[in-house]
Amino acid sequence: MIIKLDMANAFDRVDHHFLSAVLKKFGISINFINIILGCISNPWTAPLINGRPRRYFKSTRGQRQGCPLSSFLYIIMEKTLSAQMEKLRKQKLITGIGIERGTKEINHSLFADDTLLIGGASCIMARRFKKVLNAFLDASGGLLNNKKCKIYTWNVPDQIKQRISNILDIPIQWNWI
Repeated sequence: MIIKLDMANAFDRVDHHFLSAVLKKFGISINFINIILGCISNPWTAPLINGRPRRYFKSTRGQRQGCPLSSFLYIIMEKTLSAQMEKLRKQKLITGIGIERGTKEINHSLFADDTLLIGGASCIMARRFKKVLNAFLDASGGLLNNKKCKIYTWNVPDQIKQRISNILDIPIQWNWI
């Protein structure tokens, strides 16, 4: 199965405490982390409504849309999800798919706020994906837009597909084969 995840307002939901902890874990100096947080923390924002700016207000989390740092910081933060998925792949707890014999299996793919989780279509695998994903979302402040998330399967009985869908609270999109 392939689980396509859509993060709801991904950049707006970034928890700055989690981001700071991740940057520390990557070995970034505290002085540089403070500079980054100074650039993104508590910015004043004036939303445009019908093309006209409204009152300024102070934002308490997230990252400004269009800020050159936003994508980079989000990717660094999301690296924690990738590291956990890789750890579980090495432990053979979440399998993936092999592209070619002798190559490492792939159990996830991340690009900015687009995420694919890849693994065997079973209830056990769905529960493991759910556990890792919930831990990441809880820590990072993230939220899934379940209406835009999809599960793609092939050669899976309808009963198993429905159980997987219920575990993940994500609809099955369609069968590939």
